[in-house]
Amino acid sequence: MINLTIPVKIYDLLILLTSNLRSILLLALRVTWGRQFMIDGHGKVTHLDNVTSYFKDDLHIPLPHLNAFAVSWTELIGGAFLLVGVAGRFWATVLTVVMTVAFITAEPEKLHAIDDFVQATAFPYLFASVVLMVFGPGRFSVDFLIQHFVLKRPDRTLA
Repeated sequence: MINLTIPVKIYDLLILLTSNLRSILLLALRVTWGRQFMIDGHGKVTHLDNVTSYFKDDLHIPLPHLNAFAVSWTELIGGAFLLVGVAGRFWATVLTVVMTVAFITAEPEKLHAIDDFVQATAFPYLFASVVLMVFGPGRFSVDFLIQHFVLKRPDRTLA
């Protein structure tokens, strides 16, 4: 019979160490992509006519001005909220929807092969949004502080 005590202890230690890195990874994702969503949203808000024209002429999106306005402000505000970790899962879900629509409308040819999909402009935005939607904003967020200290709930849903 093989004694697995030492390998199991090593594996448990690995799980403990890497689990503690989860919130650092989520913080890095939030700061990096929250900031990037804010920058892109700000650029769209300040050049709304150009975005509207692009939505209308190139993408043939219905109600281009309304959609350009909604996407621009969603990226700007959602990015800011992600950055600090307020309503993280909500904004990550909203931004996931926005980026999914961006994929379908702006880069539909990239949806058919995985190599093309991961090289698309929208991919890192979509990926970051999905990760934050699934895992939450982490311990280094306002959401965690509210849940842990104000609501007095365990942090099981915030990673």
